[in-house]
Amino acid sequence: MSYLMKILRSIFLVLFIPVTLSLTADKVSTTRKHLRLSPAISCPRDSAVLLADTIPHPVGVLRFCGYEKSLRAPRETIFIENLSDSSTIEKINFTIDYFDTSARLIHSRTLWQSIEIPPHQARRIDIPTWDIQRTYYYLRGPRPRKSATPYDVTIRPDTVIIR
Repeated sequence: MSYLMKILRSIFLVLFIPVTLSLTADKVSTTRKHLRLSPAISCPRDSAVLLADTIPHPVGVLRFCGYEKSLRAPRETIFIENLSDSSTIEKINFTIDYFDTSARLIHSRTLWQSIEIPPHQARRIDIPTWDIQRTYYYLRGPRPRKSATPYDVTIRPDTVIIR
């Protein structure tokens, strides 16, 4: 019986000591003290409308002048040119349609991209690829040595926000 008592006493000590230490420990505050709320800067809706203009279905405002995606690339690269004389492009909403070599639609997606393009200049944007399995390559790009499926794209602007 004394052997059983020693085991019970040791179990009791193993459980009792951590509980006692946690109850007697000092409280640790993990939040920062003396924080102040800073006032938010807001602009009236009317002035926001005066600063930016939205052009739905823009024709002659911008041009997509380049596209690239290699076989194993995680991103697609697109070059966009601002064709206007005085307006800076701030944001673009565009649709990319992906076609196989038989002109069948494989995939389509619409994206919003924030980008600043001054008048008569071009910019490059990189977007995550639609091809998450990395099995397709752009038809007009370099042909890979490995077996892969070619595709073609059409890119059309839906909305442009200019300033």
